[in-house]
Amino acid sequence: MKQPDECISLQEIRAEIDWIDQQIIMALGERLAYVRPLLDSVIQ
Repeated sequence: MKQPDECISLQEIRAEIDWIDQQIIMALGERLAYVRPLLDSVIQ
């Protein structure tokens, strides 16, 4: 991963933003793995 000031082109900036977005999506998926059992117990 490059630092923001290391990105020269728009393509590099978009690639870094896409990488960050993918990390966010993966983290939310992991979070859901913890939340789902909690929701299941509340619904029952």
